[in-house]
Amino acid sequence: MFSPLLIVATATAATTSPVSKSDIETNYCAPNAQTRNTLPKSRLTLDLFNKLFVGMTTKQLLNEIGCAGQIQTETLIGGTHQVMMAWKDSIGGQISVLIQNNRVVMRTQSGLE
Repeated sequence: MFSPLLIVATATAATTSPVSKSDIETNYCAPNAQTRNTLPKSRLTLDLFNKLFVGMTTKQLLNEIGCAGQIQTETLIGGTHQVMMAWKDSIGGQISVLIQNNRVVMRTQSGLE
């Protein structure tokens, strides 16, 4: 088993820069460990979700949302690296994004206004 890892795209498509699990844990949107991936009500909106698109890079995704979410699953099979990441707000809204080889391939939301 490997530890969760987030791959952030750099200017060169063939080059990636891994971000460690500890880096991700210190960059959650919320200020403390009890709510570390829970955003204030105003942060997760349908407008924000609609700015996320299939094909955007991991770096673009994190810049748009402003922080890393919680890694739900991660796999590395035959050179394909997949990470499912989720963000939640304080009133039950959620955004989930599937990233494959540093590109968003799927996005879902629930409870956003």
